[in-house]
Amino acid sequence: MRSLLALTLVAFVFVGCEAALDAPTGDLTLETRDALAVLPADAAFAGMMNFRAMQSSAAVQRATGNQFGVDALEGESKARFDEFVRLTGFNPEEDLDRAYFAVTRADQHDHPAFVVYADFDRARLDAYIDDNADADLRRTTYNDLPVYLTTEDGDTFGFALVNDEMLVAAQESTLHAMLDRVASGQGGLQSDAAMMRLIERAAHPDDAWFAVRGLDQRSTDDAHDHSLSGLVEASGQLAEAVISIGFESDGIDMQMAGIPRAGASGGDLADLIRGSIAAMRATSSDEPEVYEMLDGIRVRESGDAVTVSAFVDADVLAQMRDQDYD
Repeated sequence: MRSLLALTLVAFVFVGCEAALDAPTGDLTLETRDALAVLPADAAFAGMMNFRAMQSSAAVQRATGNQFGVDALEGESKARFDEFVRLTGFNPEEDLDRAYFAVTRADQHDHPAFVVYADFDRARLDAYIDDNADADLRRTTYNDLPVYLTTEDGDTFGFALVNDEMLVAAQESTLHAMLDRVASGQGGLQSDAAMMRLIERAAHPDDAWFAVRGLDQRSTDDAHDHSLSGLVEASGQLAEAVISIGFESDGIDMQMAGIPRAGASGGDLADLIRGSIAAMRATSSDEPEVYEMLDGIRVRESGDAVTVSAFVDADVLAQMRDQDYD
């Protein structure tokens, strides 16, 4: 049987999310709107992860063993990390707040851009990077801000330390445009009305959300698992979607909704999703927690969209960590 993580998440990856898609929530934080003003417009995919909200969830702590990567370091790697924290005053596990990203597509390639919020001392971090960076990472400035660039296979990617709270990263030309928007506060993804309509529908706008469009332009020919083939077929009926995750003390709440492509029926899409969930339930009869979680998924038509909601409790999250399924 596939891993529980794949079993749980693949059920949702093809549909957007929200508890009620009938109207946007519109309750995005000022920090989120500032980040969206910096990210590039015309993105095919955008998202946000609130690391502090995730780490504060007792259910997530249990599922991860309260280890978020740094605690797993040992030996020389641990010593280097401790030295980094000592010299910069920045501990990613404690000081990383949230990250926003947007992916644009050009020349048949995906181009990501990031806005990261954290608590750090820009001067100390800049000095550390400048003193310890590899030779292929070169320091420059743009708009009087420290910028670090590296080139690989003809593409130049970089990041800039904007202030003591924000870091931005992207390809060089995109990075410069983002820094221009930091100064002006104009344009960016916030000016993209269609994408903002998706983002503003997120049921958990300050925990985690992922908005995607152009789903009707991708291929869904590969359905290697019969129990998942309905989901693959369902994904081909979608035009755009938004997924939102709430980190709660006893589990994670997943609220999803997908808008059908032109000519597709919301009713048919809902039936495809229900059938796929039923197929996955049938293969999970020997896993009571997973079966119960799948049995609790609700699918409904809501206006011009199909919405899906589910709750993954702490026991299922813990199984994702503890068990490895073939």
